[in-house]
Amino acid sequence: MSEQNPDADVIEKKTDDFPCPSCGGNMHFDPESGNMRCQYCSNVVEFGKKDDEILEYDLFSAKAGEEDGDWGAKTISIKCQNCGAQTAVDKESIARFCAFCGSSHILKEQEVRGIAPESVIPFAITEKKARESFRVWIRKRFFAPNALKRENTAGSLAGAYVPYWTYDADTYYTFTAQAGDYYYVTQTRYVNGKRQTHQVRKIRWRLVNGSGQEYFDDVPILATRKMDGALVHRLEPFPFAQLVPYQPEYLSGFVAERYSVTLAEGWGAAKTEIRRRLESIVRRSVRADEVRNIHIVTNYKQVLYKHLLVPVWISSYQYRGKIYQYVVNGATGKVSGRAPVSALKITVAVLLGLAAVALAVWLYMRFSG
Repeated sequence: MSEQNPDADVIEKKTDDFPCPSCGGNMHFDPESGNMRCQYCSNVVEFGKKDDEILEYDLFSAKAGEEDGDWGAKTISIKCQNCGAQTAVDKESIARFCAFCGSSHILKEQEVRGIAPESVIPFAITEKKARESFRVWIRKRFFAPNALKRENTAGSLAGAYVPYWTYDADTYYTFTAQAGDYYYVTQTRYVNGKRQTHQVRKIRWRLVNGSGQEYFDDVPILATRKMDGALVHRLEPFPFAQLVPYQPEYLSGFVAERYSVTLAEGWGAAKTEIRRRLESIVRRSVRADEVRNIHIVTNYKQVLYKHLLVPVWISSYQYRGKIYQYVVNGATGKVSGRAPVSALKITVAVLLGLAAVALAVWLYMRFSG
């Protein structure tokens, strides 16, 4: 059992670790084989993988406050079974490394604060493949400096399991909107004493309304505030078809975070995303040249959620004194990141664009009489 001192800022928690049966060294999950591999003797060991159904839960039946349980401390302490050292870690951590010997430690499922993850997309992209994906990605950045593309700038990579909520919802909605139909009127003008006529486009607006039903499956919401959301979102979609029941073995050798976006906050973000998708559906359904001022009233039925972990390789690299971050989808190899731009390439592109515009104007003036 965990020992708790109410007067302390640190609480000790039990963890899972996986010693190698051959040498006793610490074993990590190996994305290439899908099994455990010893980091010392390279021994590969299969582990009993669960074949359970991935469950989803009714959102409105979730107990108020069950997600907000706290360990009552600023940090937690993990005791390493390999070297005996105790390491204080952030209380939001699920998986971390021993600060003294580097062994991997994963909190036991019953020790995870709040709603424990019940499913995970295991890493399928190795660190080597993630580096190769980055090199391909950086070479495709047209405006990146050529010198950067020639350098080996991938930096050190850290594998992390990132928390997500997903929501299913059956929606019934009504809407009103303004639909615009184009029509044209002829206008006359005089240029250098010559009478010219031309067509001017106008819009005739009308009020439309309607209703519909849409089912949304696995609307993903990033559940951490510790990462650059814009970068992670560009890694989507994650292959939810590859979800497997949570087991601590999958986290061995990686870091993992507990969600910092609550279940209720995640549902609020999911409703915003659902509304955006419904507006797109309404816009396509209205027969008009333009649609504006869409107003939607939505009722939600059978709202289900699940808490899961997705794999992400995280890194950054330095170029001319500045740091640029990038991330790699640990299941698909897709890369998202930021890269410096070459001032020379930007200047050349702008000059070429201006030259093209000038040429087009000259040709128009010449051949229009």
